[in-house]
Amino acid sequence: IKLLYQIEFYNIECDKLTMSQEIIRGIMHYTEHNEVIKEPILSNESIIKGCKVTGDTITDKIGGIIKFQVKYDIFSMSTIDLSHKINYFAFLPANELLANEETIPGVHNPLNSQETIIDDTVGIYQYSLDIIPTEYTNSFYSKYVVNQYSVNKRKISVTSASNGVVISNQNYQNFFGVLFTYDFSPVKLVLKDQSESLFEFLSNLCGIVGGTITVLMLIERFLHQSAKALIGKKD
Repeated sequence: IKLLYQIEFYNIECDKLTMSQEIIRGIMHYTEHNEVIKEPILSNESIIKGCKVTGDTITDKIGGIIKFQVKYDIFSMSTIDLSHKINYFAFLPANELLANEETIPGVHNPLNSQETIIDDTVGIYQYSLDIIPTEYTNSFYSKYVVNQYSVNKRKISVTSASNGVVISNQNYQNFFGVLFTYDFSPVKLVLKDQSESLFEFLSNLCGIVGGTITVLMLIERFLHQSAKALIGKKD
């Protein structure tokens, strides 16, 4: 699975931000294709203010945790600001015909272009992702594979993060930052865009026309019988 992401941390400098990845079960298998780039974000006065992190990683298709940890001392006078914007965050199938958000109807990555402003009382911001492998075949029989996901969010206070908190059966103490926990569904969603052939269209059309004629004949017969009955009563 190829993991692509780009996140902008508005008020955390790059030297105070580290990224790591762990798995919930099994053994992590890394490949040579594992790239993380950190770029400083400058203010209007060309002062370093934040950090943009771009990642391109191929990893196993198993549940895991992606950590963006901030170097922070709770006993210092400074505060922590985890506010950020996710430009994109996607789990792409490797060696498959990839689909963008417009390719498959109703499928999108809900974290793309999402901005989150967080106050300084929050020590950990967690995204919990449930990933559903999805296969889509359009009317031209082109097949696309994508991993769509749903998201739940959780805020953990600075105090709780300092004292220790359990996340995905792991204890985190004195950890501050943004977490993405994710797991893959064992079920694959299969979507097919089927259009009627000309023969099926004509057959359905004949059925509709035939049904309409039948109904009209019944109405006409009913009216005819009713008229005869009224004439008979008059005689």
